[in-house]
Amino acid sequence: MSWKEEDATGERAAFIKAYLTKRYRVADLCAVFGVSVKTGHKTINRFRQGGLPALANRSRASHTHPNATPEEVARLIIEVRHDHPRWGPLKVLQYLEAKYPDVKLPATSTAGDILAREGLVSKRRRRRPSIDPLKPQIGPITYPHQVNNIDFKGQFRTRDGRWCYPLTMTDTFSRSLLLCKALHGPTFADTKAALERCFREHGVPAAMRSDNGEPFISSRSLGGLSRLGVWLVKLGVHRHRSRLASPQDNAVHERMHRTLKEETTLPPARNLREQQKRFDSFTREYNEVRPHQSLDGKTPSSLYAPSPRPFPERLPTIEYERHVQVRSVRTDGTIKWKGEHVYVSQALSGNPVGLVETDVGIWTVMFASVIIGIFDESEGHIVG
Repeated sequence: MSWKEEDATGERAAFIKAYLTKRYRVADLCAVFGVSVKTGHKTINRFRQGGLPALANRSRASHTHPNATPEEVARLIIEVRHDHPRWGPLKVLQYLEAKYPDVKLPATSTAGDILAREGLVSKRRRRRPSIDPLKPQIGPITYPHQVNNIDFKGQFRTRDGRWCYPLTMTDTFSRSLLLCKALHGPTFADTKAALERCFREHGVPAAMRSDNGEPFISSRSLGGLSRLGVWLVKLGVHRHRSRLASPQDNAVHERMHRTLKEETTLPPARNLREQQKRFDSFTREYNEVRPHQSLDGKTPSSLYAPSPRPFPERLPTIEYERHVQVRSVRTDGTIKWKGEHVYVSQALSGNPVGLVETDVGIWTVMFASVIIGIFDESEGHIVG
C-alpha cells in the first residue's frame, strides 16, 4: 500500500512527526496511515537522508529512457546549429539526414527541446496561414524557370558610405537563388546587364514576376511597360505584376530576402566588392547546403535545371499577323495615324506596335502579344 495521492507529502510529514515522538511502533503507525511497513521504513529513510524536503513527491519518470536521443546525435544537432545559427530544428534535421543517412535522428520537437536546453532556440507560436482571394494566381509550378521572381532587396549603405542595391532573382520551382548582384542603384542599364549575364548562364525563363517599381514597371507608360519590360517581352518572357504595396504576393522571394539580410548585411561589409563576396557565399550555401522546408528538406540545386531557352545573340524581330495595322514608334514615343501624331510610350521607341480594330474607330493596341491600351479615333489618344 502507498500514500494517498490527494496529499501524499502531507501524509508523509504527519507520519514522521508521529514517529519522532517515539510513542508508536513503526508497524502501528503504518496501520494507522494505511501504508505497508516497507513503505513506512522507506519514508523514514528518506527523512533521515534529506529531512522534511525529501518527503515531497518525486517524479515517476524513468531516469533512463530507452528512446532517448544518443549523446553523440544531440551533439551533432548542437554543432550544426552553432555553424548555422539561424536554422531551426527542422532544417538542422534535414541537413543531418542528407549528410548522415544511416543515423537515426529524433523528431523535430525533440531536436527543438535539445536546442532549447542549450539556449539556442526559443519556442514560437505557429501562425495559421491566411488565404487572400485577391492575390494574383499563377497556377501550379511544375518545372524550373516556369516563373522566376525578381526584385531589389531594400537598399543599405556599406561601411564606406556608398549605397548598395541588391538585385535578386529566384526560380519558383526549385527555390534556387539565380542572381544576387550588388548594384549602386536600380538603373535600367545595370539591371539589364546583370540579367543578361544571368540569362546567358541559366537560360531565359518563360515568365517573370516582379513588383510595380522601376525599372521593372513604369507607372507612366501604357501597360506598365518600362524599357526593361520591353526588352523582356522581346525575349519572349511573360510578365506577372504583383498588386501595389502587396509584398505578400511574392512571399517566397520576400522570405529569401529576410534570410539574405540576416546572413549578409548585419552589419554591412566594408564596400561593394566585399559585400558581393558575402552575397556569393550566401548564394552557394542557399542553393547547395541549406535544406528547404518547402522542398521536403531537399536543397534547391538538387531540383534545379537550366532553362531550355538559351539567350539569343540577337533579339527576335517582333512580327504581327496580316490583319494587324503596324506602326513604328518614333523617338518621341508617338506613332503616325492618319496624318496625326498619337502618343504611345517612349519605352517603345524604335519598336513596332500593332493595332486591331474591335469596333468602328476603336482599336486595340498591342506590343507583340501584350495588350497595352485602347485607341479611340474620335478621342485621338490611347487609354491604358
